Amino acid sequence: MSDCKHVFNPIPFGAKLTKTMSPITPIEQLDMQDVPCATIVGKFMYLVTTTWLDLAYMVDHCTQFMANHGPLHWATIKKKFRYLKHSSTWGFCLLCKR
Repeated sequence: MSDCKHVFNPIPFGAKLTKTMSPITPIEQLDMQDVPCATIVGKFMYLVTTTWLDLAYMVDHCTQFMANHGPLHWATIKKKFRYLKHSSTWGFCLLCKR
């Protein structure tokens, strides 16, 4: 993902992850078995608590489907990497004038 395009928001406006996006058949579930969604979302949770507070809604949204995540859930999680790449140089500048 080091050469991915950047995006300006962590989750698209109006984007909804639903349970119907989860795999239903055993073959679909087997295909998604090796995808590390829970690991990646756990790492995002660490970022939320330490530095990137703007990811909190996205992380909460993704954790609802960790038990049975589908390809669209995984695509949404991968998009967050693109957002992180774009926003890695952003920060807060606090200036007090007296």
